Order: sequence, then C-alpha cells, then structure tokens
Amino acid sequence: MIDPDSDFVVEFVFPNPDHPKQPSIGTTVIFRDAVGAWWRRHLAEPIEFVHDDPENSSPTPTEREDYATNARAMGIEPSPTPVITMRVRWHQARRKSQGKSPIP
Repeated sequence: MIDPDSDFVVEFVFPNPDHPKQPSIGTTVIFRDAVGAWWRRHLAEPIEFVHDDPENSSPTPTEREDYATNARAMGIEPSPTPVITMRVRWHQARRKSQGKSPIP
C-alpha cells in the first residue's frame, strides 16, 4: 500500500546480452488506486486511466480453452466464459481506434 501524495519506486534490471547498457524489455505497470480505479504506465509515459474492468488480467480465449480441456480431462466442469459488458467493449474499441492495445 502506498500513501496518497507519495512516491514508490521499483527498479527492474534485465540485462541485455546483445546490447549492453540498453534495457532488454520495456515495462508496463498496471495498478489500482484506493477507490478501485485501474491505472497504467508504460515506460516513462504519463499515467493513464484504464477502466474498472475485471478482464484486465483474465486469461486469453486460447488459455481458457486449454483450462477447459484440462478440467474435462480431470472429470470436472470448466468454469464459464466471462461475459464482457458493452461498457468494456466500448472502452476496448476506443483504445483500438487510438492505436493502443484493446486490453492494456
């Protein structure tokens, strides 16, 4: 937990064997504030409001199918596919039209 109006710095170092002194990956941080709103920061870009979408960290359709196949193989019923609301679909379409990933 981070107090309001405070800073918290996390430093990740991933050496790049092909290009020393350059980072090997770019980081994106997605976090939730005290009121439950989701925010995203990619590299040094400004912090961006994401949305209150529980789908943020859900498995992809391919992963869900793999989970369902495994569940059936173990003799249990797979969990149902989540229902994506129109609000979330609108937000994803808006992000896509801005040239961003539909799901941050």
